This record gives sequence, structure tokens and C-alpha cells, in this order.
Amino acid sequence: MRTKNAGIGAAAMLCTLAVLTSCSGAGGSAAGAPAALPQGAAAVLGSGTLYLDAGSSAFSTNLWRIDLPSGRASQLTHNAAQDGISNFSASPAGLVMGDAASTVDALDRLWHGKAIAIGDGTGSAPVINNAGQIAFELDPPGSRAGVYRILLRDSITAPPRTIFRESQFGSLGISGWSPDGSELLITESPDSGSYTKYVAITTGGRVVWQFTKNGQGYVNWAATGLSLGNGTFNPGPNQILSISGKVEYTISGGWEPFCWNPAGTEVIAFRKPNELGLWRLSAPARIKDLGALPLGGLLECQWLSRPAAGT
Repeated sequence: MRTKNAGIGAAAMLCTLAVLTSCSGAGGSAAGAPAALPQGAAAVLGSGTLYLDAGSSAFSTNLWRIDLPSGRASQLTHNAAQDGISNFSASPAGLVMGDAASTVDALDRLWHGKAIAIGDGTGSAPVINNAGQIAFELDPPGSRAGVYRILLRDSITAPPRTIFRESQFGSLGISGWSPDGSELLITESPDSGSYTKYVAITTGGRVVWQFTKNGQGYVNWAATGLSLGNGTFNPGPNQILSISGKVEYTISGGWEPFCWNPAGTEVIAFRKPNELGLWRLSAPARIKDLGALPLGGLLECQWLSRPAAGT
């Protein structure tokens, strides 16, 4: 889960979602609608459903659904500038998102073009697995000094329960679910951001494995390993890791890995300011450049085998 500081700039508000706007074609668009992918990119990516959180800046992003390999695209949110989607998570069970409200994120799910609060909307950085379980962060109030927590809802309507507490570090985050949805990958780091602990926990809060890396990077978990992206906010090495944290491959050329395909054999990569690429396990020494992303910058993506319910 890639996060940004919510509520910076214009006064933030809950997103207002309009009727879905569609465009079609392999990286093309209907008349008057923006293209979502570079020309021909959808055919190269193959099959599945791709979700992008993209826009002109980190605070002005919206969600898009792109069906592969046709390239048919739908804009799912229509947020005003400076009130973009902070982060999102999608699975066949649904799509959940963190949406800026004043100075914190509100917890919402997207359901047929509407943003619906999860509980009272309190929390941030939600992630959803195939079973519909939703984990999210809850920061201490006020000055942020105190205990950071990760909570879990077993369904949209189930009450939340705390599964992890953190009081040692100044930052606690969620990267996402394991491929089978049984474990969560969380991150802990000091205020200095000098290093990050990557920790896998069960839904009961038991630590399964952990490792530490210098700096602050975003990890995406696939069946074949982990991708570590360091280019968004803290430039550093971009890598493919084993579960133990061992570096298997280094991705060069300024390309940052973003999201795996459902099979765990390919990773969508991004290079500033707007280049989209594809890293393949079968050809790890190079990135296939797919062209300029028409939507601008990429904040986050997710690649599913089938669409998320309600999108």
C-alpha cells in the first residue's frame, strides 16, 4: 500500500463519485475520453483486470479500471484536484480506498460508482483479500504520539478488532496481503526513515517472518517473491527479493516495480515522469518500455485475474 500525506493543499473532502466514464481500445479511448494506457500496452500485458491510481500529482489522482487485453477503461473516481485517492486495494471481493478528509484518510469502499464509508470511516490505508477481510491502520490521535494499531474486519459489516500494536517506531504501515490472503505484510520504521522492518503477520497478529532494509521502500508480495520499490519518495535500489529479504534481481535504469501480474511472473514498472514498463521473470535483465502513461504519474496499481466486485 503506497501512501501519501493526505489533505495537503486545498481543503480536503470526501470524494464524490460520478457515473462511470468509459473508454475503449488497446490503450486508446472513446471520443472525448482520455486514454488510460500507452498505445498497444494492453495487448502486451495480456489478461486480467488492471487498476491504476494515477494523475497529474500525488495529491490529484483517481482510480481507473482497465480490462486486459482489450484495453477497455473506466474511470472509477472523479475527485477534484488536491483531493485525490491516497491509496487503494482491490480483490475479487471488492475495492477499498483511503480518501482524504480534512487531514486524515477516510475508509471507503467503492460500490457501483459510490463511495460508501466502512464503519464510521475512521482509519487509513485499507487492504482487502479474496475472502473480503479488510485490514487498515489506525494512528494515535492528536500529536500522533502513542500506539499505532492495525485492525481487521472479517467483512465489510463485521466489527473491527486490533491484531497488531506498535509503540516503538514512529511509522507503521500496511503493504498488503499475502497471495493466499492468510497473512499481512506490514512495515515499521523510525521517524528518520533510515531503515524499515518488513514483517509478515497472521490475522491473529502472530509474526511469521521479518527482515530489515535500509531506507523506506514499498514491497508488493507475489507467489514468486517480493518486489521492493524505492523510487517514489525515497530514491534507492529497486529490487526483486525472496521472502527472506535476499536480493534476487536488481531493476536498473530508474524503473520502480509497482504491481505483479496474477501469476507472479511479471511486474508493472514505472519511471518518472510518466514511463510505463514491464519487468519479466523470464528476462530479468531488462524492462520492456510500454510508452508514456497518458494519465500522468502513477501512485499505485493492482493487477487481478478477474474484476473486483462492485467496479
